[in-house]
Amino acid sequence: MSEGRVTDPSEIGNTFQIRRVVEYAFGLAMRNWGTWLPLSVALVGLPQFLLSLLLQALGVKSNFGLPPVSAFFVGAAVAAAVTAIPGCLFVTSVISGALADLDGGSPSWKDVSADLQRSSARVLVISLLKWVATLAGLVLLVVPGVVMWLAWAVAVPVAIREQSGVIGSLVRSANLTRAHRFRVLGLLVIFLLLSLLAGFVAGVLLGFPIGLIGAFLPSATRASLMHYTPQIGAAVGEVAASLITVPGTAAMYFELRRLGEGLGSSRTADVFN
Repeated sequence: MSEGRVTDPSEIGNTFQIRRVVEYAFGLAMRNWGTWLPLSVALVGLPQFLLSLLLQALGVKSNFGLPPVSAFFVGAAVAAAVTAIPGCLFVTSVISGALADLDGGSPSWKDVSADLQRSSARVLVISLLKWVATLAGLVLLVVPGVVMWLAWAVAVPVAIREQSGVIGSLVRSANLTRAHRFRVLGLLVIFLLLSLLAGFVAGVLLGFPIGLIGAFLPSATRASLMHYTPQIGAAVGEVAASLITVPGTAAMYFELRRLGEGLGSSRTADVFN
């Protein structure tokens, strides 16, 4: 990439470029991993691990003693209750910092804390609405679910940066993405595949030290450790995925605003510095 700073948006084109957004996302992750990784472990990985233990204790393998469809919604409600609030805090913190970074500044805890106070409740409501509406659309008919998923793809960054209300953020997101839905779909699929790959690699890397440690433990302790390995692996995978998808959402919003409103940034051409 160029060593210079591009402040004129016209210098980098007027089309939504998936490659550029992916570069933004990875640049953000590399510049801020020291802060975001511990946050993700605490607010994404740990709740995911606790959720897996809770679902196991509640009898998810036996469908809670309920019909399959009812059991699915009970499991989903439990998952939302355990992971929604910490996940909301993580998403708000990372997107706030990512947007400050993309604007050419340095993310500060003071600004992030202010965004947490102002926006966390809206982010939580928007996230739950997106989840429920997309799920309902997919259950009833696949296409409406996909359309809502794409239309509301950047509603959370809108709520944080523009301080819009819940409905206003959803409408604003739909307007920003309207002319770019197919490219947004391609980008989201890429982020999904990268997240799956990151989770797989993290799980493989985790398996080696766990196996090595287990070799020196008594058989009962080793069996217990192996019992929890899948849950630990799933939590590590969620952490790896969050460090791609959340900065990616901020980068996508930044790119859509650049196209729609001609915003520039000192980070536009030099995403890795």
